[in-house]
Amino acid sequence: MKNVLNAGPGLPPPRPPLRRLRAIAAVTAPALLVLVLGSCASSVAAALGPDGGASISVSAAVPALVASKLRALAQTGETAPLFDLAAIRRSLAKEAGVSVLSLSSGSPNSLQANFSVASLSRLAASPELQNTALLTPERGPGWTGIRIRLERGEASALAKLFPGIDPYILDALSPPALEQDPVSADEYRTMLTSVLGQKAMSELDSTRVSVSLTAPATVLESGGGELHGKTLELSLPIIDILVLEKPVEFWLRWKS
Repeated sequence: MKNVLNAGPGLPPPRPPLRRLRAIAAVTAPALLVLVLGSCASSVAAALGPDGGASISVSAAVPALVASKLRALAQTGETAPLFDLAAIRRSLAKEAGVSVLSLSSGSPNSLQANFSVASLSRLAASPELQNTALLTPERGPGWTGIRIRLERGEASALAKLFPGIDPYILDALSPPALEQDPVSADEYRTMLTSVLGQKAMSELDSTRVSVSLTAPATVLESGGGELHGKTLELSLPIIDILVLEKPVEFWLRWKS
């Protein structure tokens, strides 16, 4: 963050050196979870199919003040799109069994996407995810399940599947979730405030990510959220996701 903070008086902040080309993750097919600073007001809804696949819809929007601060970091124009739809489509097209049904941006600050995954087991075995606990399909006598777990360090696997925002932004802000750094949520909040400013930080602090996961049959067990019928719902503060001071885990088991 030194390069962002050390800009001279009256000068725009220089672009931070690109230490590593990391694309920010808006959402991934397997994890069904948003990990993106820009997507402050986000929702992810996944309907699991009886055949082991899933249909997923995503909606993400960046509040105007936060969007302005992010563009200043990347030194782009005030109307420059924050999400690169072409990059997202190209990345998902590389994943076997993943189909983009629709992908649009109603404004430079928003993203709407619908896509399908033919086999979650196949995706979990992909090179990006096979050595992580991000997505674990489960099966036992008379039941089928899925377990999703995000923990610090492993979260970087998400970025390989779903690029979208200028990597200089991510490099400047360096979410601890993508690293092994022992940074607490309070420490990161202080650092982020110095970059974004108090008003934008207040917007960020008040936003959450909503996730829903719907089973294809009667749910036998669940965890990590509130169960409503066949749907597991949870709401997570965006800061908790950016830091992952504690792992985030949720799961469903249904009758099969």
